[in-house]
Amino acid sequence: MISPSTSLAERVRSILPPTSAIRWLRSAEDATALRGLIRACYGQSYSYEALYEPGRLEAAWTNGSLMSLGEYVEGGSLRGHTGLWAKDPSGHALESGLSLVDPQRRREARTHEKRVWATLRDGLAPLVSFVHQHTTTLHPMAQRYALRHMQA
Repeated sequence: MISPSTSLAERVRSILPPTSAIRWLRSAEDATALRGLIRACYGQSYSYEALYEPGRLEAAWTNGSLMSLGEYVEGGSLRGHTGLWAKDPSGHALESGLSLVDPQRRREARTHEKRVWATLRDGLAPLVSFVHQHTTTLHPMAQRYALRHMQA
């Protein structure tokens, strides 16, 4: 049983990922891999510009404002990422964001996104009242991802 005094980030990170290829990200190596994935998807144009800066992802993970699930593939590279932002001071809601898949590896392990979101929906239900999905990217792939994998 998790204590109610445990931070929201710790409670969220207690949700067990659905496969051994997926894990919660926290290390400097994970941050380097995630910055590489952001660049592979967006170049230098991602809207959260601060995430390109060394130390910013690690700080967000440490202070609990971002919880990151990453899928590592054979060879140790980061294929995909799913993030949850804790922006609600009351702790009643999380925001989904940073759902990324390496453009060169989109066809590998396509079922993992659905498994990740099924696991998160089940695990988050007792922890938060809402998971907001702000699919503001007009790109059709972002819209389809939210519909297919998140059931948003």
